[in-house]
Amino acid sequence: MESWRDAASQRAQEALDGLFGTALELAEQQVGKQGGFAPFSLSMDAAGEGSIEMADEPDTAKVFEVLWAGLRAQRDDLVAVAVVADVQIDEDGWTDGIRVEAEHRDGIALAVVAPYRRKRLRRRVELGQFGLSKGERRVW
Repeated sequence: MESWRDAASQRAQEALDGLFGTALELAEQQVGKQGGFAPFSLSMDAAGEGSIEMADEPDTAKVFEVLWAGLRAQRDDLVAVAVVADVQIDEDGWTDGIRVEAEHRDGIALAVVAPYRRKRLRRRVELGQFGLSKGERRVW
């Protein structure tokens, strides 16, 4: 089976790896502190500089479109983007997950779901086996 890395440039791999790492780290921190997190987006420009945006949208049904629309509006200045959400799952005893949908301007779109459990005693988070799938192109 062909890996997404076989079709991606080194630049695209590094950008997406960076976004996935940052997304999971930030989400994990928020789960440890607050038990969950609100959806947010990450973006990276050609210089490798990143930014984080929180949607100012109380309607959860609209929050994802607001985040994706914001990224589309900036697409000429960006090389990679991601939207991160706290999701409910039902997978081998796991009930919560961190979903990261990421896209690179080269045409690669991926989705990762990392199951998690909150360890209540020390505000730590246990991550399960990540699931990777083809994502939907929404920005480029």
